[in-house]
Amino acid sequence: MRKAKHRYTMLRFMIEFVLALGKRFGNFQ
Repeated sequence: MRKAKHRYTMLRFMIEFVLALGKRFGNFQ
C-alpha cells in the first residue's frame, strides 16, 4: 500500500524537473 507515497514522490520529482527547466529557459531568454 505504498502506491500513494510513490505517486507523491513522482509528482514532487516532476515539479522539481519542471522548475529546473523553467530556470534553464529563463536563463536562455
